[in-house]
Amino acid sequence: MCGDAKGDADSFFYQLVPNAVEDAINIENATEPEDIPQSNDTILFDTFVNVLIEVTTEQLRNVKFNIMNNYDLYEADIADIKKAFTNIEDKYTEIVNSKLKTMLEGKSINITDHFMLDFMDVSNYILERALRYHVKNVKGKMLAQTKWYRQTLKEKIIRQQTKISFNYIENNICDTLQICRDRYYYSDYLTDWLRTLMNLSSRDLKRFFGPVTEILETHKHFIKTNIKFRQTIKYIINAEAIVKRDTLDFVDEVLTNPDKVLKLAPNALKPSITLLRELFNLIDGVYDVNDHNIETLENITEMLRDWIEGKTFDIHKVLNAIVENMKINVKIWPLDIQNKIYYVWSEIIAL
Repeated sequence: MCGDAKGDADSFFYQLVPNAVEDAINIENATEPEDIPQSNDTILFDTFVNVLIEVTTEQLRNVKFNIMNNYDLYEADIADIKKAFTNIEDKYTEIVNSKLKTMLEGKSINITDHFMLDFMDVSNYILERALRYHVKNVKGKMLAQTKWYRQTLKEKIIRQQTKISFNYIENNICDTLQICRDRYYYSDYLTDWLRTLMNLSSRDLKRFFGPVTEILETHKHFIKTNIKFRQTIKYIINAEAIVKRDTLDFVDEVLTNPDKVLKLAPNALKPSITLLRELFNLIDGVYDVNDHNIETLENITEMLRDWIEGKTFDIHKVLNAIVENMKINVKIWPLDIQNKIYYVWSEIIAL
Protein backbone atom coordinates (compact mmCIF):
# COMPACT_ATOMS: atom_id res chain seq x y z
CA MET A 1 0.00 0.00 0.00
CA CYS A 2 1.11 3.45 -0.72
CA GLY A 3 2.09 5.47 2.33
CA ASP A 4 4.92 7.45 3.84
CA ALA A 5 8.29 6.46 2.43
CA LYS A 6 10.05 4.19 4.89
CA GLY A 7 13.35 2.41 5.28
CA ASP A 8 16.42 1.98 7.38
CA ALA A 9 19.37 4.36 7.43
CA ASP A 10 21.07 2.55 4.53
CA SER A 11 18.05 2.54 2.26
CA PHE A 12 17.67 4.41 -1.01
CA PHE A 13 15.18 6.72 0.69
CA TYR A 14 17.65 8.01 3.26
CA GLN A 15 20.44 8.26 0.70
CA LEU A 16 18.23 10.55 -1.33
CA VAL A 17 16.66 12.49 1.53
CA PRO A 18 19.13 11.96 4.40
CA ASN A 19 17.74 14.74 6.56
CA ALA A 20 14.38 12.95 6.58
CA VAL A 21 15.72 11.26 9.72
CA GLU A 22 15.37 14.65 11.39
CA ASP A 23 11.96 15.03 9.68
CA ALA A 24 13.00 18.11 7.74
CA ILE A 25 13.59 19.24 4.19
CA ASN A 26 14.88 22.77 3.83
CA ILE A 27 12.34 23.96 1.31
CA GLU A 28 13.59 27.52 1.18
CA ASN A 29 17.18 26.58 0.34
CA ALA A 30 16.67 24.01 -2.43
CA THR A 31 19.18 24.53 -5.24
CA GLU A 32 18.26 25.13 -8.84
CA PRO A 33 18.42 21.78 -10.68
CA GLU A 34 20.54 21.24 -13.75
CA ASP A 35 20.31 18.54 -16.39
CA ILE A 36 20.09 15.07 -14.84
CA PRO A 37 22.99 12.82 -15.94
CA GLN A 38 22.28 9.97 -18.31
CA SER A 39 21.95 6.51 -16.75
CA ASN A 40 20.75 3.01 -17.61
CA ASP A 41 17.31 2.82 -19.22
CA THR A 42 17.37 6.59 -19.60
CA ILE A 43 14.28 6.86 -21.77
CA LEU A 44 12.12 4.83 -19.40
CA PHE A 45 13.41 6.61 -16.32
CA ASP A 46 13.07 10.07 -17.88
CA THR A 47 9.51 9.22 -18.86
CA PHE A 48 8.82 7.97 -15.35
CA VAL A 49 10.19 11.15 -13.76
CA ASN A 50 8.23 13.36 -16.14
CA VAL A 51 4.98 11.49 -15.52
CA LEU A 52 5.61 11.45 -11.77
CA ILE A 53 6.19 15.20 -11.62
CA GLU A 54 3.22 15.91 -13.87
CA VAL A 55 0.77 13.81 -11.87
CA THR A 56 2.12 15.06 -8.54
CA THR A 57 1.75 18.71 -9.48
CA GLU A 58 -1.76 17.86 -10.68
CA GLN A 59 -2.46 16.40 -7.25
CA LEU A 60 -1.13 19.51 -5.53
CA ARG A 61 -3.76 21.48 -7.43
CA ASN A 62 -6.35 18.90 -6.40
CA VAL A 63 -5.29 19.21 -2.75
CA LYS A 64 -5.72 22.97 -2.91
CA PHE A 65 -9.19 22.58 -4.42
CA ASN A 66 -10.20 19.97 -1.85
CA ILE A 67 -9.01 22.01 1.12
CA MET A 68 -10.88 25.06 -0.10
CA ASN A 69 -14.12 23.19 -0.82
CA ASN A 70 -14.45 20.13 1.43
CA TYR A 71 -13.79 21.29 4.98
CA ASP A 72 -16.24 24.15 5.61
CA LEU A 73 -13.44 26.67 6.12
CA TYR A 74 -14.06 30.34 6.81
CA GLU A 75 -13.62 32.80 3.96
CA ALA A 76 -10.49 34.17 5.61
CA ASP A 77 -9.06 30.63 5.85
CA ILE A 78 -9.75 30.01 2.16
CA ALA A 79 -7.95 33.23 1.27
CA ASP A 80 -4.99 32.09 3.38
CA ILE A 81 -4.97 28.71 1.62
CA LYS A 82 -4.89 30.40 -1.79
CA LYS A 83 -1.92 32.46 -0.66
CA ALA A 84 -0.19 29.49 0.99
CA PHE A 85 -0.27 27.42 -2.20
CA THR A 86 1.55 30.06 -4.24
CA ASN A 87 4.50 28.43 -6.04
CA ILE A 88 4.06 25.09 -4.26
CA GLU A 89 4.14 23.16 -7.55
CA ASP A 90 7.35 24.86 -8.65
CA LYS A 91 8.93 24.30 -5.25
CA TYR A 92 8.05 20.59 -5.25
CA THR A 93 9.47 20.17 -8.78
CA GLU A 94 12.62 22.05 -7.84
CA ILE A 95 13.29 19.88 -4.81
CA VAL A 96 12.61 16.59 -6.61
CA ASN A 97 14.95 17.46 -9.47
CA SER A 98 17.60 18.72 -7.07
CA LYS A 99 17.50 15.56 -4.96
CA LEU A 100 17.53 13.38 -8.06
CA LYS A 101 20.53 15.22 -9.49
CA THR A 102 22.42 14.81 -6.22
CA MET A 103 21.69 11.11 -6.10
CA LEU A 104 22.64 10.34 -9.70
CA GLU A 105 25.70 12.55 -9.95
CA GLY A 106 28.76 10.42 -10.62
CA LYS A 107 26.92 7.16 -9.90
CA SER A 108 25.82 4.24 -12.03
CA ILE A 109 22.27 3.33 -11.05
CA ASN A 110 20.45 0.19 -12.11
CA ILE A 111 17.00 1.47 -13.04
CA THR A 112 14.50 -1.18 -11.95
CA ASP A 113 10.81 -1.05 -11.12
CA HIS A 114 11.73 -1.35 -7.46
CA PHE A 115 14.07 1.63 -7.78
CA MET A 116 11.34 3.72 -9.39
CA LEU A 117 8.76 2.73 -6.77
CA ASP A 118 11.26 3.77 -4.11
CA PHE A 119 11.73 7.09 -5.85
CA MET A 120 7.96 7.55 -6.02
CA ASP A 121 7.91 7.14 -2.22
CA VAL A 122 10.58 9.82 -1.94
CA SER A 123 8.58 12.11 -4.21
CA ASN A 124 5.50 11.52 -2.07
CA TYR A 125 7.50 12.38 1.03
CA ILE A 126 8.58 15.65 -0.58
CA LEU A 127 4.97 16.35 -1.55
CA GLU A 128 3.88 15.91 2.06
CA ARG A 129 6.71 18.05 3.44
CA ALA A 130 6.00 20.78 0.90
CA LEU A 131 2.32 20.69 1.83
CA ARG A 132 3.07 20.91 5.56
CA TYR A 133 5.50 23.77 4.98
CA HIS A 134 3.11 25.81 2.87
CA VAL A 135 0.14 25.51 5.25
CA LYS A 136 2.07 25.82 8.51
CA ASN A 137 1.07 29.47 9.00
CA VAL A 138 -2.60 29.00 8.12
CA LYS A 139 -4.57 29.34 11.33
CA GLY A 140 -8.25 30.14 11.91
CA LYS A 141 -10.49 27.07 11.73
CA MET A 142 -7.50 24.96 10.69
CA LEU A 143 -6.39 24.92 14.34
CA ALA A 144 -9.72 23.60 15.64
CA GLN A 145 -9.65 20.18 17.31
CA THR A 146 -11.29 17.30 15.46
CA LYS A 147 -13.70 14.98 17.25
CA TRP A 148 -12.45 11.45 16.76
CA TYR A 149 -8.69 11.66 16.29
CA ARG A 150 -7.51 14.24 18.85
CA GLN A 151 -5.77 16.23 16.15
CA THR A 152 -6.28 19.66 14.65
CA LEU A 153 -8.29 20.09 11.48
CA LYS A 154 -5.02 20.97 9.74
CA GLU A 155 -3.53 17.59 10.69
CA LYS A 156 -6.67 15.80 9.53
CA ILE A 157 -6.63 17.62 6.21
CA ILE A 158 -2.97 16.80 5.60
CA ARG A 159 -3.57 13.16 6.52
CA GLN A 160 -6.59 12.77 4.26
CA GLN A 161 -5.21 14.72 1.32
CA THR A 162 -1.83 12.98 1.31
CA LYS A 163 -3.60 9.61 1.33
CA ILE A 164 -5.73 10.66 -1.62
CA SER A 165 -2.73 12.04 -3.50
CA PHE A 166 -0.38 9.13 -2.85
CA ASN A 167 -3.05 6.67 -3.94
CA TYR A 168 -3.85 8.58 -7.12
CA ILE A 169 -0.18 8.96 -8.02
CA GLU A 170 0.51 5.27 -7.45
CA ASN A 171 -2.46 4.23 -9.58
CA ASN A 172 -1.55 6.66 -12.34
CA ILE A 173 2.05 5.42 -12.53
CA CYS A 174 0.78 1.84 -12.59
CA ASP A 175 -1.82 2.50 -15.29
CA THR A 176 0.45 4.67 -17.44
CA LEU A 177 3.80 2.90 -17.19
CA GLN A 178 2.90 -0.52 -15.72
CA ILE A 179 5.20 0.19 -12.78
CA CYS A 180 3.01 -1.18 -10.03
CA ARG A 181 3.26 -2.00 -6.37
CA ASP A 182 2.33 -5.59 -5.51
CA ARG A 183 -0.92 -6.14 -3.65
CA TYR A 184 -0.75 -9.18 -1.41
CA TYR A 185 -3.89 -8.76 0.70
CA TYR A 186 -7.57 -8.02 0.29
CA SER A 187 -7.07 -4.92 2.44
CA ASP A 188 -4.68 -3.51 -0.18
CA TYR A 189 -7.58 -3.31 -2.62
CA LEU A 190 -9.98 -2.07 0.04
CA THR A 191 -7.58 0.75 0.94
CA ASP A 192 -7.42 1.80 -2.71
CA TRP A 193 -11.23 1.96 -2.88
CA LEU A 194 -11.48 3.94 0.35
CA ARG A 195 -8.93 6.53 -0.77
CA THR A 196 -10.54 6.84 -4.18
CA LEU A 197 -13.90 7.48 -2.50
CA MET A 198 -12.39 10.02 -0.09
CA ASN A 199 -11.65 12.24 -3.09
CA LEU A 200 -15.31 12.42 -4.14
CA SER A 201 -17.30 15.62 -4.12
CA SER A 202 -20.06 16.09 -1.55
CA ARG A 203 -22.64 15.22 -4.19
CA ASP A 204 -20.93 12.00 -5.23
CA LEU A 205 -20.34 10.91 -1.63
CA LYS A 206 -24.09 11.20 -1.10
CA ARG A 207 -24.70 9.15 -4.26
CA PHE A 208 -22.29 6.47 -3.06
CA PHE A 209 -23.68 6.08 0.46
CA GLY A 210 -27.33 6.37 -0.59
CA PRO A 211 -27.82 2.73 -1.73
CA VAL A 212 -26.02 1.16 1.27
CA THR A 213 -29.27 0.46 3.13
CA GLU A 214 -30.70 -1.26 0.07
CA ILE A 215 -27.54 -3.36 -0.35
CA LEU A 216 -27.74 -4.45 3.29
CA GLU A 217 -31.36 -5.49 2.78
CA THR A 218 -30.54 -7.38 -0.42
CA HIS A 219 -27.80 -9.35 1.34
CA LYS A 220 -29.43 -9.55 4.77
CA HIS A 221 -28.83 -13.31 5.03
CA PHE A 222 -25.09 -12.77 4.57
CA ILE A 223 -24.53 -9.39 6.26
CA LYS A 224 -26.19 -9.61 9.65
CA THR A 225 -27.37 -6.29 11.09
CA ASN A 226 -29.43 -5.00 13.98
CA ILE A 227 -31.47 -1.88 14.70
CA LYS A 228 -28.54 0.01 16.22
CA PHE A 229 -26.25 -0.73 13.28
CA ARG A 230 -28.91 0.28 10.75
CA GLN A 231 -29.45 3.53 12.66
CA THR A 232 -25.73 4.24 12.47
CA ILE A 233 -25.75 3.62 8.72
CA LYS A 234 -28.79 5.88 8.33
CA TYR A 235 -27.02 8.62 10.29
CA ILE A 236 -23.97 8.43 8.00
CA ILE A 237 -26.15 8.46 4.88
CA ASN A 238 -28.00 11.58 6.04
CA ALA A 239 -24.96 13.34 7.51
CA GLU A 240 -22.87 16.01 5.82
CA ALA A 241 -20.11 15.03 3.41
CA ILE A 242 -17.42 15.70 6.01
CA VAL A 243 -18.90 12.90 8.19
CA LYS A 244 -18.96 10.50 5.25
CA ARG A 245 -15.35 11.33 4.38
CA ASP A 246 -14.30 10.91 8.01
CA THR A 247 -16.00 7.50 8.09
CA LEU A 248 -13.94 6.36 5.10
CA ASP A 249 -10.84 7.84 6.70
CA PHE A 250 -11.55 6.03 9.97
CA VAL A 251 -11.74 2.63 8.27
CA ASP A 252 -8.60 3.47 6.29
CA GLU A 253 -6.74 4.33 9.49
CA VAL A 254 -7.77 1.04 11.08
CA LEU A 255 -6.37 -0.74 8.02
CA THR A 256 -3.13 1.19 7.62
CA ASN A 257 -2.31 2.80 11.00
CA PRO A 258 -4.08 0.66 13.62
CA ASP A 259 -1.63 1.29 16.45
CA LYS A 260 -1.65 5.05 15.93
CA VAL A 261 -5.41 5.35 15.64
CA LEU A 262 -5.91 3.15 18.70
CA LYS A 263 -3.61 5.45 20.67
CA LEU A 264 -5.13 8.74 19.51
CA ALA A 265 -8.82 7.92 19.21
CA PRO A 266 -11.26 8.63 22.07
CA ASN A 267 -11.92 5.75 24.45
CA ALA A 268 -15.44 5.32 23.08
CA LEU A 269 -14.01 4.32 19.68
CA LYS A 270 -11.29 1.96 20.90
CA PRO A 271 -13.53 -1.17 20.97
CA SER A 272 -14.58 -0.51 17.36
CA ILE A 273 -10.96 -0.09 16.29
CA THR A 274 -9.86 -3.28 18.03
CA LEU A 275 -12.69 -5.35 16.56
CA LEU A 276 -12.36 -3.94 13.04
CA ARG A 277 -8.64 -4.60 13.15
CA GLU A 278 -9.31 -8.19 14.19
CA LEU A 279 -11.89 -8.59 11.41
CA PHE A 280 -9.55 -7.31 8.70
CA ASN A 281 -6.69 -9.45 10.01
CA LEU A 282 -8.89 -12.54 9.84
CA ILE A 283 -9.95 -11.75 6.27
CA ASP A 284 -6.41 -10.95 5.12
CA GLY A 285 -5.19 -14.19 6.67
CA VAL A 286 -7.44 -16.40 4.52
CA TYR A 287 -8.42 -14.36 1.46
CA ASP A 288 -6.57 -15.93 -1.47
CA VAL A 289 -5.27 -13.22 -3.79
CA ASN A 290 -5.23 -15.64 -6.72
CA ASP A 291 -5.69 -14.90 -10.41
CA HIS A 292 -9.47 -15.21 -10.27
CA ASN A 293 -9.84 -12.94 -7.25
CA ILE A 294 -7.34 -10.44 -8.65
CA GLU A 295 -9.38 -10.22 -11.84
CA THR A 296 -12.57 -9.70 -9.84
CA LEU A 297 -11.04 -7.07 -7.55
CA GLU A 298 -9.51 -5.20 -10.47
CA ASN A 299 -12.87 -5.29 -12.26
CA ILE A 300 -14.47 -3.76 -9.16
CA THR A 301 -11.80 -1.06 -9.19
CA GLU A 302 -12.55 -0.31 -12.84
CA MET A 303 -16.30 -0.24 -12.20
CA LEU A 304 -15.76 2.20 -9.34
CA ARG A 305 -13.63 4.45 -11.53
CA ASP A 306 -16.19 4.28 -14.34
CA TRP A 307 -18.93 5.29 -11.92
CA ILE A 308 -16.87 8.21 -10.63
CA GLU A 309 -16.11 9.35 -14.18
CA GLY A 310 -19.80 9.18 -15.09
CA LYS A 311 -19.49 6.27 -17.51
CA THR A 312 -22.08 4.34 -15.51
CA PHE A 313 -24.67 5.60 -13.06
CA ASP A 314 -25.24 2.36 -11.16
CA ILE A 315 -23.22 2.25 -7.95
CA HIS A 316 -25.36 -0.74 -6.89
CA LYS A 317 -23.38 -2.87 -9.34
CA VAL A 318 -20.10 -1.97 -7.63
CA LEU A 319 -21.38 -2.58 -4.11
CA ASN A 320 -23.07 -5.85 -5.08
CA ALA A 321 -19.86 -7.07 -6.74
CA ILE A 322 -17.91 -6.42 -3.53
CA VAL A 323 -20.42 -8.36 -1.44
CA GLU A 324 -20.74 -11.24 -3.92
CA ASN A 325 -16.97 -11.68 -4.11
CA MET A 326 -16.77 -11.86 -0.33
CA LYS A 327 -19.66 -14.34 -0.16
CA ILE A 328 -17.96 -16.67 -2.64
CA ASN A 329 -14.70 -16.59 -0.71
CA VAL A 330 -16.15 -16.96 2.78
CA LYS A 331 -17.86 -20.21 1.75
CA ILE A 332 -14.53 -21.92 1.05
CA TRP A 333 -12.70 -20.73 4.17
CA PRO A 334 -12.17 -23.09 7.12
CA LEU A 335 -15.25 -23.33 9.31
CA ASP A 336 -13.41 -22.09 12.40
CA ILE A 337 -12.35 -18.92 10.54
CA GLN A 338 -15.90 -18.37 9.31
CA ASN A 339 -17.17 -18.67 12.87
CA LYS A 340 -14.55 -16.23 14.14
CA ILE A 341 -15.46 -13.71 11.44
CA TYR A 342 -19.18 -13.98 12.19
CA TYR A 343 -18.47 -13.63 15.91
CA VAL A 344 -16.31 -10.52 15.49
CA TRP A 345 -18.89 -8.98 13.15
CA SER A 346 -21.66 -9.65 15.68
CA GLU A 347 -19.55 -7.87 18.30
CA ILE A 348 -19.04 -4.90 15.97
CA ILE A 349 -22.72 -4.35 15.22
CA ALA A 350 -23.55 -4.69 18.91
CA LEU A 351 -21.37 -1.72 19.89
